[in-house]
Amino acid sequence: MVSRHGWVVLVFMCWACDFNRELETPYIEPHDQYFVECYMRPDELYNLTATEVSPIFEEYILDYSLDFDVYIIDQDTVELRQSLFVEPETGYIYNYGSGRRLPENIAGVSMLVISPARDTIRAYSRVPEQILLDTAFLIHNQVNISFYTSEDSEDNYYIYYLNYDVLNHSGAQIKKSEVAYLDFHDYSERVLKQSSLSGDSLDYADEVQVTLMRVTRENFLYQRSLQDAKNASKDNVTYPAPLEGNIENGVGIFTCYTEDIRRLVAHENVSGNSLPF
Repeated sequence: MVSRHGWVVLVFMCWACDFNRELETPYIEPHDQYFVECYMRPDELYNLTATEVSPIFEEYILDYSLDFDVYIIDQDTVELRQSLFVEPETGYIYNYGSGRRLPENIAGVSMLVISPARDTIRAYSRVPEQILLDTAFLIHNQVNISFYTSEDSEDNYYIYYLNYDVLNHSGAQIKKSEVAYLDFHDYSERVLKQSSLSGDSLDYADEVQVTLMRVTRENFLYQRSLQDAKNASKDNVTYPAPLEGNIENGVGIFTCYTEDIRRLVAHENVSGNSLPF
């Protein structure tokens, strides 16, 4: 997923930007909000982030030590225990986890979180159908993929990622990524679709990781709103769009997804090629 916590900070902090001119700004009632994020994939362990988001005029700190009661309800009720965990591949920070895994072949899953103030936070997610890439190939600075849509229109939201490393002129490794959001929810039949992503630095990569995710509509909109928040930060006059999500009595996302990953080797690249900067 998109790097998350930084853009959540952005949405709640952008109101404090120096606009360099007088603007009439709407009054915002100052109050704490709960922030919850949980991404689940079949047969993967449950991990969840739960904390508070402070008012914009206070120093923003994510407090991972807050004591929530966290439950995920699949076929059983699973209690998640407080335990700080950093996912090595993404750097995501979770402060609740379990040794239980999301069952395969389950239709949906629910969440119940009780805050230290005894507020109730709820959410539900359906589990999308498994996604499989049909083809994936790299030509110069472009990766082309094909895949089949689902007969269930609710399962036809996709996020397509490229992740790769390149070296700059001094030999330092730079992580690069590209992303596309694919909305085919108008389809209710199995259709072969194609998509492509390009990047100016792909010619300098030795290997590219291609990820296609089938996501829920709620997660699709949430990730797009995170991207909108990122774009809003580039214009200090534009107010950020509010975060989408599906958390009742909070902000964030509780969602399931499936994915297929391919690793493409750029055979034509000479190992050690570096960017011209």
